[in-house]
Amino acid sequence: MKTPRFFCDAELTAGAALELPKAVAHHIRVRRLKDGETVVLFDGSGREFEAHIAFDSQGHCTAKLGQAQDVDRERLGRITLVQALASQDKMDWVIEKAVELGAASVIVVPGARSLVKLSDDRAKKRITHWSGIVRAASEQCGRNRLMNVEAAASLKIALTELGNTPKLVFAPAAAQSLDDPALLAKISNAKQVVLFIGPEGGWDSREVETIVGHGGTSVGLGPRVLRTETAGLYAIASLTTLLRW
Repeated sequence: MKTPRFFCDAELTAGAALELPKAVAHHIRVRRLKDGETVVLFDGSGREFEAHIAFDSQGHCTAKLGQAQDVDRERLGRITLVQALASQDKMDWVIEKAVELGAASVIVVPGARSLVKLSDDRAKKRITHWSGIVRAASEQCGRNRLMNVEAAASLKIALTELGNTPKLVFAPAAAQSLDDPALLAKISNAKQVVLFIGPEGGWDSREVETIVGHGGTSVGLGPRVLRTETAGLYAIASLTTLLRW
């Protein structure tokens, strides 16, 4: 049986005994783990620790940490997914699966055809919610570094922050394919890439022109039109296979 893994937002030191944060202790109780059982704790630094849990007379959960293990399960190259805002369930799915597939970062942007709009206050709440999904997905899939997730106020702001990193914007009518050798060589040499995925209705022509104007390449994903929650994940999986990342 797989040893339970938990993200611990606390300083982890080999040999230390610490009282576990309330959220972690709650999950341990929900899973009905017993005094003396082994768990794995990680703090997002790339390390993980085997730890033995114990409960005191007041029910507080503590952990005795073993030696740090440097177990880094990240991709060889850095993949950033710029995802146009979609409905909540679709966004949750994309965030969770992007963690599992090894994306380094997800940047959520408003799209001209996005069916959902977020105020600044709602955007902050969504980031908090998505960060929780990142932690839970990392616990499940074994990543010891947390995928970054953020929201940009506009597509142009996101493009400005991304600099000269190779950029791919996916559009059904694009002639260039993802397995183009010159394109793959460019990405491989840079060791990073940014993928731009439109909302339910896709990017409009002006958005595609804006991305291309910032150095992006318009790329197709085959003869079928993929849903917004499928396209980015398909692109990540395909690129990591083609590039052997």
